[in-house]
Amino acid sequence: MRAVFLYRTRCRTQGLYACVYDNGVSGGIVLYDVIVMVDPTSVFPVIDGCNHQQYCVLEKQPQDVLTCSVLGIRPKVALEWRAFREETAIDFTQHQFTVTQMGDLYDISLTVNFDFTQTTQNRVTVECRAVGENAELFSLSTKVDLLFPNDYSEKAERFIEHLKSKYEIFYDSVQPIPYIKDRMYCVDKVFVEGGIEYMTGISGGQAQWDKLLSYQKLVNENCLKTKRQILEGEPGYGKSTLTLQLLYDWCKSHSKTSSRGVNVIIYLRLRQLGGVVSIFSAIRQVILPRDSDISEEDIKEILNQMRIVLVLLDGFDEYPDQESTETDIYHIMKKNMFQGFNVILTTRPSCVPTCFAPHSDRVRLTGFGEKARRKYVEKAVVGTYGEAVDRIMRKLEENPVLDDLCQVPLFFVMFAHMTYENEHSLTFNSVTSFFPVYDILFSQSHEK
Repeated sequence: MRAVFLYRTRCRTQGLYACVYDNGVSGGIVLYDVIVMVDPTSVFPVIDGCNHQQYCVLEKQPQDVLTCSVLGIRPKVALEWRAFREETAIDFTQHQFTVTQMGDLYDISLTVNFDFTQTTQNRVTVECRAVGENAELFSLSTKVDLLFPNDYSEKAERFIEHLKSKYEIFYDSVQPIPYIKDRMYCVDKVFVEGGIEYMTGISGGQAQWDKLLSYQKLVNENCLKTKRQILEGEPGYGKSTLTLQLLYDWCKSHSKTSSRGVNVIIYLRLRQLGGVVSIFSAIRQVILPRDSDISEEDIKEILNQMRIVLVLLDGFDEYPDQESTETDIYHIMKKNMFQGFNVILTTRPSCVPTCFAPHSDRVRLTGFGEKARRKYVEKAVVGTYGEAVDRIMRKLEENPVLDDLCQVPLFFVMFAHMTYENEHSLTFNSVTSFFPVYDILFSQSHEK
């Protein structure tokens, strides 16, 4: 065994050492990179406000500042703030990392701004820890519970829980193949973004459209300048599926999604609201449990408490009271109600309400391109990558009729699943031979 023993080490002892050996038969040189370690004065990162405790509770606002420090350490380490639980929806921004050398030792600190806007949770655990090149030399971690003021009443919290329980039923019941009723999925398992465009203006009498990078941008200021948005798409282009994905994101409070900062989402399927004039009555009847003690007046008061509310009105083309000017839906879209709320109305292009359109932002779904098709097969059909995906894509592309039809997401989804389950069953050589499947698909989807 060859080793180097250093006694009475100092920081200046650090460096590269060579051990030369020769036993008369063989010899050589072994190099040793010696690093001198000095534990920090406190064996864990110190959090401002925690009085040098490794765990403490801090009262904070939802948007606030955190600082942690490691003092008198060698070698240098980097620091990181993170949520202790991955699902916690908190964002850390404006990282200010400082290193001060004190002789041979280092004082290190990290200050961050954070944003925590999850509605019903008033306590969250975060951690400051050492990361990077030298982190494995030390075991440096401090956890802190952030306690936020709860501005919502107990009834408001129950209202939000009622909403999320109902929405879970909706987004957990997606049927990729409409005529197979017993095959249902969570929307997040099958949702794939197709093309999305938003109207930038009108030139020469023609609408001008620009691409939207993600559905998560639907509720940003570029697409909701007027706080009223009409989301249009042909049948089968995924309007309802997209709204369900927004519900899923909000209920799960995903930190990277647009709906994370929304306090409440009100989601209503307009085909269910025939003869219902009041939106508060609609929420009470359609969303809340039958035995809930939350009244229509309570709903109105609760919504007025909320800082950011998103209202999703799905399926104006199926709304029985399209022509009525007496309903709350009409007055909401005319901005006579809920003026501070963001509202998204989905409809077919042929049913865009002319009385709302000039005063609303416009977004449209343009269908599946090749990239979206492949991603859907990988995510929802095969569950893997490689040859199985390529085989399904080739089968669909070889079909003279399917290649054009598969721009429509609903068609592509159905054909992809059918092809995977029986690769020899899909052969349409003409549009006529496709009509029987078309009739089955649309008769079943129209019944939903």
